[in-house]
Amino acid sequence: MNIYAISSLMALITNLALGIFVYLKNKANWINKLCSLFFLSISLWIVGCFTESLTQSRDIALFVDKILYTGLAIMPALSTHFIHSVIGLNRPRIIRTLYAISFVFLVLNFSPFRSFFIMDVVRKYTFRFIAIPAFGWHVFFVYLLAVAFYWIFIIYQNFKIATGQKRLQLKYFFIAYLLGSFTCMMYLLLVLNVQTPPVDNFTGMLFAVMIAYAIVRHHLMDIEVIIKKTLVFAGLLASVFAILVLPTLLIQEYIFRSASIGGKLLGIALSGAIIIFSLRRIEDFLINITDKHLFQKKYDYRELLRTFTSEVLTVVNLDKLVNLTVDKLTDVVKTSASAVLLLNEEKQEFDVVASRNVRDPKVTLLRSDGIVTFLEQTHGYLLKKELIERRVYIPPAIQEIIDKLNAELIIPMVLHTEVKGILSLGKK
Repeated sequence: MNIYAISSLMALITNLALGIFVYLKNKANWINKLCSLFFLSISLWIVGCFTESLTQSRDIALFVDKILYTGLAIMPALSTHFIHSVIGLNRPRIIRTLYAISFVFLVLNFSPFRSFFIMDVVRKYTFRFIAIPAFGWHVFFVYLLAVAFYWIFIIYQNFKIATGQKRLQLKYFFIAYLLGSFTCMMYLLLVLNVQTPPVDNFTGMLFAVMIAYAIVRHHLMDIEVIIKKTLVFAGLLASVFAILVLPTLLIQEYIFRSASIGGKLLGIALSGAIIIFSLRRIEDFLINITDKHLFQKKYDYRELLRTFTSEVLTVVNLDKLVNLTVDKLTDVVKTSASAVLLLNEEKQEFDVVASRNVRDPKVTLLRSDGIVTFLEQTHGYLLKKELIERRVYIPPAIQEIIDKLNAELIIPMVLHTEVKGILSLGKK
């Protein structure tokens, strides 16, 4: 099995698993169905690439080439329909036209006139069979190119006018579709005798990861844990392949080249031992990465209430109380930083009396500072993310205080109508 076949298999598992999980999460949701069908079309394409890189038989390669182009033929229409649904565009004429064109190429792919589309397959490259294109294929190439430009155009056009969560979703979709279009073009250039490096499977996996990131991090289609399992599984599979294949190839090539069957089995056993001793660490590493960058852990409000009633509210010493409050909030809510500032009545300023992981624990807020004025007038919170999404101008002096506290959320502690303290919480 060559490296292209291995990367094809990893790309297939990533895209197929993501499509299945998206569908199972909400079978009744039309966007979920479109997304899963889109990933299914990609998977059909990759199945063809995977088989064409494994087989030595021209007949098998010719058969799976039809599967490959089935996926490629329906992919433009499904992908465009999916993007329209995500963005909220209502252009049924464009969607119907693309489905009609895809149907024409599907018929051409399986009809007796396939020689007008694909003449044959040949093992033109050392790592796989590839199609020999006919006139219809070149028309198909122009069609795919036009649709790819349309994808990028409508995503970018709507990204410019979008705000908040939708803008972040479209940003990752824009990057994903650039990767997807690049992946498709790299394969098509191979058919045109342009010897590009065999990286299309890797960029195809990156495409799936970017879509998964948009789904998870920015709540597209309300999917979370199921994608985490997919990412961890795909990462584990890729790691096992890397750990098994690379050492085995090196051992067989340089150490046991002239060895007997027993010697080669010993080489495989060494690779197996490496996997056994490293698999748990790889799994822990992948889980930590996904938890940190995709799934900031949700807190259980019951645990938070139980902690405060059993530990914090029984403390009568003020210094111990505020320090315990900061520690418990950081541990239970899973924030990167926390701080409590209390009002000094004599100086009319707020001083940090307890903190954890802040840049400057000696921050002082004067009663006249903008943050304090806002909190006293509104008795509301200040959330950094909302200010950025609404493009609210943050004066440099206030931004400096936010940075020193590592703050994402600032909450006033009000007694009657007067702000007596300030609670600062960092990023989850």
